This record gives sequence, structure tokens and C-alpha cells, in this order.
Amino acid sequence: MPDKESAELEGLLGLPTCEELLDLIRKVRARHEAEVSKRSTGGAERAGGVVLYNEPPGEVIVVGDLHGDASTLRRILAKTMRSLEKATIVFLGDYVDRGTPEGQASVLAGILRLKLRAPERVVLLRGNHEPPPGLEPMPHDFPVALIRLCPSKAGEIYEEARKLFDTMPHAVLVRGWALLVHAGVPTTSLSSDDALEILAARVGDEPSEPLAEILWNDPDERVEWSRPSPRGVGYLWGPKATHEALRKLGVHYVIRGHEATRSGYKFNHNLNGSPRVITLFSRTGPPYGNLKAAFMHCQKPSPSNTLGCIRVLS
Repeated sequence: MPDKESAELEGLLGLPTCEELLDLIRKVRARHEAEVSKRSTGGAERAGGVVLYNEPPGEVIVVGDLHGDASTLRRILAKTMRSLEKATIVFLGDYVDRGTPEGQASVLAGILRLKLRAPERVVLLRGNHEPPPGLEPMPHDFPVALIRLCPSKAGEIYEEARKLFDTMPHAVLVRGWALLVHAGVPTTSLSSDDALEILAARVGDEPSEPLAEILWNDPDERVEWSRPSPRGVGYLWGPKATHEALRKLGVHYVIRGHEATRSGYKFNHNLNGSPRVITLFSRTGPPYGNLKAAFMHCQKPSPSNTLGCIRVLS
């Protein structure tokens, strides 16, 4: 890799000081609050917790769960370096927990730096490890990581991070292409006649059933519609719910993270011979058993080329 690109990656993913991390968190939170207030990200409509594109926004990069894996994030950014100045980049959530303290801080700082560098083109979705009150995952070790890294500021940073998480959108809807969420479709809201009401949870709300499903649901071929999840939160949802969500939202795919997969990606819920749910997992290593990480890079996403956009890192 050229020295200039290496230096750029180091600038994006270098371990932040405690003061810098706190500053990044506050600046991106302010940016998100402005997006909600203006109902715009600059590049798309911001309808509460939903970022809405009326058509695919040109070149698109989608990154799944990272969980403090700064090494894999570095490799993804190195592979897409020449596109970072023009592509829309959607991160699907789960930036912290289960990585080293240094890795968690570097990943969080890295995505926040990217957001501030290109606020109109970078979307940071909320994952279940960026929890609303009352929906904390177990284990949730990000607070412990902060204590190890920033003992005198850990409480303040964590408090500000939770405020940031409450401003993150929880869905991207690209009309004619895909719904992008951390985990799944909110099956309990699919009776609504308003497509966007399917994504009804608003930023800053107390935990709601739709938000819990968006952050925790998993696809399952053995389920017709839905049934309670063994995770203890959310549901397993079946092909019938997927097809109803796609019809009501006017999209062809659900693109999500949330599940570790050995190949870095997996498919669920075929319709007309094509899978309609795509899972991306963009980190490797313990405690997960996956051997590869995956992300998507589409020059111009469309229903016909989406599966070919998947990239795998061994």
C-alpha cells in the first residue's frame, strides 16, 4: 500500500486519546441531532430513525458487525480506499463490545472520524450493542474497556456514548433496492398500511417493540412468520414476514448483520429463486467462530447485481 494511503488509514484508525474520543462522540451526536432537526443528512431524507433514499445513491459500501476489530476494519478500508471520497458508506452497527479495549476505541473513533469527514455519505446505524436503556446485551463490556483505557474519564465518555447511540438511525431504506438494518424486520408492525410506519421507533424513544426487533431479530427458514427468539429479546422471523416487508417497503432485499457466519455472509428466504435476506459479518476472531469477514461494495446497486457486490476477507 502506498505510504500516503497507509498514513490516511492510520489517521482514521489510530488509537484516540481519551479527550479526542470524547470530542468525536460529542461532535457526531451534534451532527445526528442536526440531521433529525433538518430531516436531512444532506444526501438523503432523515425521517426520525430512518435514512431514506429515493433511489440508490451511486457507489455503496456496506460494513457489518465490527465489535472492536480494528484490524479487519483497516483491511476493508484499504480495499475500498479509492472509493472513500465518493461512495456512500453504511455501517450496520455493533462497533463495540467483545474486542480489546484498544480495538473498541479505535473502531469507534474510526467510524466517527469517517462520519465527520464525509457526513453526507457516511451512515452509522445503531446495533444492539449500542443499546437503548433496558435493552443492554450481555456481556456489555464497553464500559470496562473505557475504565481500562481512560480511568478518570470512563464514566463521562460512556454517558456521552449512550447519548450518541440514542441519536443513531436504525434503518436505511433505499427505494427499489434494499432495507438495511442491524438485525431484522419488525414483524409486529407489518400490519401497518404505511410502509415507513414499519420502522416506527423514533430516535430517543424508550425501547419499543419495533426497535427491539430491528436490533435483535434473526431470520429462520423453519418459521413461517415469527416466534420468540432464543436470545431472549426479539423474534425469529420467517420468509412470509420477509416477503410482506419487501412488498410494503418496495424493496428487493433486507441487508443486515447481527449473526456471526463462518464465511462472513449468509443468505435466507428465497423468493423466485433468489435469496432476499443477506447477512454480513465484518469481524473475525474469538469469541466468534467465523473464519472470514465480509462486506459489500457495489458500484451501482441494483436488484440484479446485489449478490455480486459481496466481498470476502480470509
